[in-house]
Amino acid sequence: GDSAREPPVTVAAEDGHRPVVGEEEGDPLIYQQGKVRILFYVFRGSVTLRIHEEPYQTISFTQKTGDFEYFEGEWSFKPAEDGKETDVTYTLWAHPKFYIPHWLLKMMLKQDVPKRLMALREHIVSSYLTQAGPENPESSPESSPESSNDEEPERP
Repeated sequence: GDSAREPPVTVAAEDGHRPVVGEEEGDPLIYQQGKVRILFYVFRGSVTLRIHEEPYQTISFTQKTGDFEYFEGEWSFKPAEDGKETDVTYTLWAHPKFYIPHWLLKMMLKQDVPKRLMALREHIVSSYLTQAGPENPESSPESSPESSNDEEPERP
């Protein structure tokens, strides 16, 4: 690997578990586990994913071990036409080793992805506010008109 490359950032989960469990060819290996409750079903699963980043373009992931026949996908990032925002596309190919009706898996993913995006947004905003400090709260993403509602801001 490249010795000048920064080590992957590790973030402790609520239970103190550190999700970065190793490295493969310079890419971090991330452990994730989850539980989803839909109707009377409770599904638990875990995966270890190899994460590969093309800065400012994509973050791809591929299962190394886990409860799926395959679990891979990517987040892709593209500047929006206005140049002030970013379009994010999430693509996932997954097939669990256990039986789950297709419609139920689709329902679970429809609930899970927005939660992940909101958690990511909260992390980014929190990091930004920590870096910006209290002396300049007006410039935070939380205070911008674009993030406070869906209406277009007034133009001068």
